[in-house]
Amino acid sequence: MISKRDRDAIYSYYGIDQTSGGCPPGLSRDANGCLPPGGGRGSWAIGRRLSPSVLTYPLPAVLLGQISPPPRGYEYARVGNDVLILGFESRVVAAALAGIAAN
Repeated sequence: MISKRDRDAIYSYYGIDQTSGGCPPGLSRDANGCLPPGGGRGSWAIGRRLSPSVLTYPLPAVLLGQISPPPRGYEYARVGNDVLILGFESRVVAAALAGIAAN
């Protein structure tokens, strides 16, 4: 799970205004954070392995310095407009924060 503090830092870094419910428009509050209905977006779902064909990008070092480190064996990655916590070797999605940037 991505903590509220980390969620706020990520949204702030990407300049996303959150609604009064705590999530950007179109996303709903879930135990794992702000997610689209169904808990995933096309190319990913929490608890499932990310396909090798899905491109991931590292988060900027400045942002990584503002958020908690991921659990041992995991890493933060950006996939499209979403930030994921992925198993380093397994590529299983452990947590996500959707909608960090405008489409």
